Amino acid sequence: MPIEEMCARIVAFARHCGHDGMAPHNAAQSRGWLDDVGHPTKDGRALLDALREQDNTRGIFRAVI
Repeated sequence: MPIEEMCARIVAFARHCGHDGMAPHNAAQSRGWLDDVGHPTKDGRALLDALREQDNTRGIFRAVI
């Protein structure tokens, strides 16, 4: 997956999580998912892997988490 797409997915997830009124990109950085340049960190890549693993999980369970 291209870096731009990884970043977009991470920022979209950060927007979904919210973080004290912070911009989603800044929230993703503060959570350690993006580095100072805006590229995915090891934790950011692990987040994407975890989200990908949930593709087959029923929606009801994802909504609770």
